[in-house]
Amino acid sequence: MTADDAGMLRTAAERLLALATRTTPGDWRGGGLLASRPEVVAHDPDGGTEHVAEARAGTAAWIVALSPAVAGPLAGWLSAAAAADEPDPGAVALARVLLARLPHAGGGPGRGGRVPTGRPGYAPDMSDDVATGGFSERLGARPEAADDGSARISFEATEEHLNPAGTLHGGVLATLVDTAMGLAVRTTTSEGEVPATSQLTVTYLRPGKPGPLQVTARLRTRGEHLTVCEADVQQDGKDLVHAVATFALLDR
Repeated sequence: MTADDAGMLRTAAERLLALATRTTPGDWRGGGLLASRPEVVAHDPDGGTEHVAEARAGTAAWIVALSPAVAGPLAGWLSAAAAADEPDPGAVALARVLLARLPHAGGGPGRGGRVPTGRPGYAPDMSDDVATGGFSERLGARPEAADDGSARISFEATEEHLNPAGTLHGGVLATLVDTAMGLAVRTTTSEGEVPATSQLTVTYLRPGKPGPLQVTARLRTRGEHLTVCEADVQQDGKDLVHAVATFALLDR
């Protein structure tokens, strides 16, 4: 067992458990009125329920099967594999897949966990330029780069991100461009400045589908209190969305 493999196994176990603690607890079950688009509902021991997701039948079955209930046993297996003298090829392969998909606790991939502090609605460390966090992280936005007024994030669209027409939901695309532009602005702000979206215009050029997306953003103009950005979303080498946004620079 190499030190790199052992470290990878331990990190995958830690991220898996961290994600489970931030996810709706309970016994996840499929249900609802529509068999073609069932709901996933978390059932508490005291009889309470909480809606988790709505998805196509096959996707809902995956969500239920891979609920937080499996995080503990999987993390235990990965930790035990990390302590073994000989590597377990299956555990190492799973760890690689998990590290490619699981965010760090409290931040984006490649970042350490952060404890929220300060005023509500304000991130504790706005200089953390390549972390998304919050809603965009839960959606699955994965930052790849952010530097010198530009940013790039990736996203894997699935069936649960589609609208009733079977194409990628416009709200998902709007969130992605807003997130990417916010990251781009944050690379140019000072420690006391907090960028907030003031205006967002999204032009949908063609429908999206399940599969990987690439989102790029860049600053176009920066004033004393306002910054203008633009962003593009591409899939299979074709433009899906072009967006322009104005960000207000607030004092922390």
